[in-house]
Amino acid sequence: MSLGFLSAVFIVGNLLIAPNYFLMVFLPHLPLTRRVMQSPWSVAAPALLTIGFGLTFLFSDNLLLPQFGNLLLSAASSSGFEIYLRVIQDWAPAALVMWLHAVAADVVMARWAYLESQNLRLPTVSVSVAILLMGTNGPLGFLVYVLIRQVTMRGRPPRITVAHETKQATHEREEGVKKMSHTYSDCYFCGGEVEEKLLPREIWHDGRLFIIEGVPTGVCTQCGEKFIHASVAKSLDKILAGNSAPRKTIHVPVYAFT
Repeated sequence: MSLGFLSAVFIVGNLLIAPNYFLMVFLPHLPLTRRVMQSPWSVAAPALLTIGFGLTFLFSDNLLLPQFGNLLLSAASSSGFEIYLRVIQDWAPAALVMWLHAVAADVVMARWAYLESQNLRLPTVSVSVAILLMGTNGPLGFLVYVLIRQVTMRGRPPRITVAHETKQATHEREEGVKKMSHTYSDCYFCGGEVEEKLLPREIWHDGRLFIIEGVPTGVCTQCGEKFIHASVAKSLDKILAGNSAPRKTIHVPVYAFT
């Protein structure tokens, strides 16, 4: 592989990740930033480049495969660290593969931190510094982000989010109307009949308490055990992921039992 080709791969790798960091660090609240970072393609491109260049390096006529047998033979008398140094020294493209792998992993980590910080409403400037560190030193940036998250969440009172409830669900709940939209087998615990009711459900998620009203819930008429269908669980996951706006948000006091 020529030096020009390796330089081109290096430049392309930087161009693929630079827009992500620019948006997350300097324009974190821009709607475009959230849309871009929610797309898997924001991190898929660097990963695909890493895989593509890695395969090119692996099957190159004058690089790894022709010498792989010799490397295995020397492995018996060399430590893993010595082999690692040989790869770096003898094959410059191997260093580029490792660099691509590292930056692809770092941008995945930065994307996760950005999306979570937006959901938790962590301090923007502090998170931007952590994400910038992830782009230069992934482990250090991740530790800084975890510290920011812990300190911020510890000093924040628990927040209860009441999710959106449709008018139909509100009417059925208030009027006591049962709408059997799901079928249930008999109760797993006592064998009693299970009927569906629209009930509120409380869920702790990422340090916050969510209240979702009007959740279709199967209730055993004998022992009172509750069940939910897989489709309902998926809908709850979407609500917790922030795909719907809450109807209202309330704060509650927290006391220690004495």
